[in-house]
Amino acid sequence: MKTTVDQDLNTRRLVEHELTWCPQVTDAAQIGVAIHHGVATLTGTVPTYSQKVEAGKAALRTRGVTALANDIDVVWGSRMTMPPSLSGYATH
Repeated sequence: MKTTVDQDLNTRRLVEHELTWCPQVTDAAQIGVAIHHGVATLTGTVPTYSQKVEAGKAALRTRGVTALANDIDVVWGSRMTMPPSLSGYATH
């Protein structure tokens, strides 16, 4: 029988693998994964809110994950441009 620590370690690997294969997440290496008793905590940075959401979905669909704390920060990076609706706010 596996211990909780072993299960959490295996689940972490599965989540990391799922993030790598999620096409909506452009740089899974920027996302940290911690598992404690099946609860996944995601940390790190992504360039868009949609990537944050998709990373959370990827974690939740992974076997062994029972809940999610999505602490990923969205940081506007060089890989994207700011939407016109927000561009005026950046200069003020």
